[in-house]
Amino acid sequence: MKSFDIKSAIIGGLLTTILLMIFGFTEGVENYGDIVANSITIVDEEGEKRIELTMQEGDGIVNTFSHVNRRSTTMGGKGYFTTFYKGHMTSYLGGQMGGGGYLQLRNAMDNRVAYIGTQSKDNQNGLIQVNDSYGDVYWNKGLDN
Repeated sequence: MKSFDIKSAIIGGLLTTILLMIFGFTEGVENYGDIVANSITIVDEEGEKRIELTMQEGDGIVNTFSHVNRRSTTMGGKGYFTTFYKGHMTSYLGGQMGGGGYLQLRNAMDNRVAYIGTQSKDNQNGLIQVNDSYGDVYWNKGLDN
């Protein structure tokens, strides 16, 4: 029977410690600090995309997706929020080029059925508009009419 070699035991212990340090085994939750990326996609247990953080024309975009992998909302860096149902835009809340804001609702045929906001970039007065299902103006009320 061979005798116990203390040098071999020390070398084995040191080698194990070095391997643990190299592979970074730690306990608990670790803070990774800042994460820098061009885009981040969060998926569910089946690997289906649910949230996407990305860039579009230099602005940050957040998209969420439904259980059938259709986009359900978009929030954009230019200050807008859009909702979708079965691939069609149903609402938009955001700004115009002239600086005014507006809310727009759309039907399943992708026609605007309601609008509340500023009249135009040149006319910053308020406007409320109701449209029929084809997008034609049914009722219109602004400070100028």
